[in-house]
Amino acid sequence: MKRAYSFAAVFIILMSWQALAANPPPDPADALYNRVMELYGRRKFAEALPLAQEVVANDEKALGPNHLDFAKDLNLLGLLYHELRHYAEAEASYERSLAIREKQLWPDHPDVAQSLSNLDLLYIAEGRYVDAERLLKRALAIRVKAFKSDHPDIGLSLRNVGNVYAKEGRCADARQFYKTSLQIFENAFGPDHPYILLVLDELAGCYYKQHEYAEAEPLLKKSLAIREKTRGPDHPDVEVTLRNLAALYKNEGRYSDAEPLYKRAAAIREKLQHDRSETAQAPQF
Repeated sequence: MKRAYSFAAVFIILMSWQALAANPPPDPADALYNRVMELYGRRKFAEALPLAQEVVANDEKALGPNHLDFAKDLNLLGLLYHELRHYAEAEASYERSLAIREKQLWPDHPDVAQSLSNLDLLYIAEGRYVDAERLLKRALAIRVKAFKSDHPDIGLSLRNVGNVYAKEGRCADARQFYKTSLQIFENAFGPDHPYILLVLDELAGCYYKQHEYAEAEPLLKKSLAIREKTRGPDHPDVEVTLRNLAALYKNEGRYSDAEPLYKRAAAIREKLQHDRSETAQAPQF
């Protein structure tokens, strides 16, 4: 009996080991990283930040300071600092991530372009347009070399270059970058993707600043229609887009067209005073 019991015990242990091998328990480090990503996706940046700091500290110790997964952690931490406008901390995280990727990968690797793009978006936010343009062009060159001409990452780089030119007041130069980016996104994602909304607004903003209202109007109408369809008629972004379109009509002297849009925007704003769970992401002209 004793021998039989021992055999049974060994059999149970082996079966348990096989079950664990087939269904390993979740890695706490992965779970923490996924939690940060979830919070980032829900725009809960302040809540995600200390968890991301913990991920970075743990992985630096476990993986070492030159591991590519650690570079990914630093990139995510930089994104959170960036969103919270802690620009010095964001720059340090991005630069560390970029240095690891440049060391561990080849200089034209797409992950290097990702780090460059995040860093140049930070420079745009800080008004460092010369620095941003230099990195943007390098990121664009990497992506053009790595991907087909209709790849969404090329669309992102083109859009970012357009943003720098628009910020510098070079809207005539920016427009072609926006148009090509918009075409890539529409072909890749269809007509309702968030990237398309971004470029529609930015291209419309360029025309608006140059007083080319006839060019801006259909872009704003398209943006408004997509937002109403995908986010609902009372979303904060709808309110901002209504105000942008109303401002355009006002500048054209079309007051009877502007007035109902202002009234609808005001009604949405009043309704939103009671619900602060969402904030507008659309740019206001």
